[in-house]
Amino acid sequence: MAMAFICLNANAQAQNTAPGPRASVEITEYEQQAAAGDGEAMRKLAQCYEQGTGGVSRDLKEAWKWYGLAAQEGDLEAEYNIG
Repeated sequence: MAMAFICLNANAQAQNTAPGPRASVEITEYEQQAAAGDGEAMRKLAQCYEQGTGGVSRDLKEAWKWYGLAAQEGDLEAEYNIG
């Protein structure tokens, strides 16, 4: 499955190291948008948790939760990702 993951921690990418424990500004923005019912932001959060990017640890349970919520909001990519 080819997906473009937009959650990148620039420092981690530049240094070729794992992201730090602090969530990025992107994650904070996605969380705020998701709380307002934005399905795309929910999907982007899911992608970050699925890959462990954007300053969050990889957490497939959390990713699945966000994909499900995004799908409920009508996000077609999220629906595709959860089957």
